[in-house]
Amino acid sequence: MLGLCAEYDPSERVLTKILNEPNENISRLIKEIQAKTNRKLIVYVANFNHPLGGIHLVDVLPFEEILRTIGPVKEIDLLLNSPGGEINATEKLVTMLRQRYDNIRVIVPN
Repeated sequence: MLGLCAEYDPSERVLTKILNEPNENISRLIKEIQAKTNRKLIVYVANFNHPLGGIHLVDVLPFEEILRTIGPVKEIDLLLNSPGGEINATEKLVTMLRQRYDNIRVIVPN
């Protein structure tokens, strides 16, 4: 959905940068996106090469910790790049987001 934001320029290929950058550059790219959208961004990128690379219940606690660090905001963006996963885990993550934020945008690059 970043492509639908007025502030986002698709020619910048920001999503491609995030998914292909070394870890040390990811924080910088996230900050750039947040500055353009004026929203916090959570990035969930699964390991497509691992058989358990999708969304699983073990992800709930780390996700909760991430949400606690964000602080009081009304809007949030979630970049989600995953081959799927457990429906119960996904439902729990969505519920956690809905309980905290009035407006949620999910960006699914693939």
